[in-house]
Amino acid sequence: MIAQTLHGPQLKCYVNGKLLGIVTSIEFNVARGFAERSGIDQNTVAEFIPGNVMIAGRISVVRIRGSGGLEGLGLVAFPDKMLLEKYNKIDLIDRSTDKVVFSAINAVITDQSWSVGAKQLMAGSISFRAANYTNEAAG
Repeated sequence: MIAQTLHGPQLKCYVNGKLLGIVTSIEFNVARGFAERSGIDQNTVAEFIPGNVMIAGRISVVRIRGSGGLEGLGLVAFPDKMLLEKYNKIDLIDRSTDKVVFSAINAVITDQSWSVGAKQLMAGSISFRAANYTNEAAG
């Protein structure tokens, strides 16, 4: 029987269909930009007007040997080619069901960091912003 809860190591992170690593943690935020509008001679909000949605997050992974990191996988460019970068699709896949748990669409990777200590796994994290997202509720 498959457990009903998700844990970080049960997720794989793919960027543009390429395995980045095994997830150790993730945090993401979907800020639904609503603006408040009040009526004439009114000091309370009369309505909320939909605005821009901002998706941002940070994913920590255990790095796969020989991957070359984000540059080696072709996901981000070295600084001299940064203007040629394309949007990415970031998928978090449940390892036991192979289903998408979260997907960031038209994402840009804003930063990355990696570390490894003596006798430890190489781990790192990427931060991203995205124009859209989907999850397992979308089918």
